[in-house]
Amino acid sequence: MYALILICFFLPFITISCQSQDVITMTGLQMATGVELSVPNSLPTNLSSLGSLSSLTESKKIPGNSTAILAFCTAAAGLTSTLLLKNRQQKYLIPAISGGVGTLLLLFLKSNADDSVLKQGSGMIKINYGLGFWLALILFLGAAGLNGYQLMEDRKPDH
Repeated sequence: MYALILICFFLPFITISCQSQDVITMTGLQMATGVELSVPNSLPTNLSSLGSLSSLTESKKIPGNSTAILAFCTAAAGLTSTLLLKNRQQKYLIPAISGGVGTLLLLFLKSNADDSVLKQGSGMIKINYGLGFWLALILFLGAAGLNGYQLMEDRKPDH
């Protein structure tokens, strides 16, 4: 499951739209590491001052999001612990914790993004969550549940 979660970070995570027109689509990895985008400038009122078309756009740097970085690292830790740990309790405990923490991080990321857009967008900007986000969230939940279940089954006394 953790390998699939890491793949989800390469899929579209969010799409920001303004007045029903998509402006920015970012993958989970771009959210984590940051991205540089070309965004349109306001058109000048005097068209003779345009000079060149390159002046119509400017490059904006969107910094990485620490919550997205932590969610990605949590998925990597879950995958690593699943592959490397031999102790049965640790083999299920650490991935179960990683799944729970990853779920909380993605929910926190969503909450913060929604609040930010609500405050800054004045209702004109909307954020839509893509396939990568929802799959990662479901897989984190599944990983937490499955590993938690396996951990409980291992703790049951043999009859």
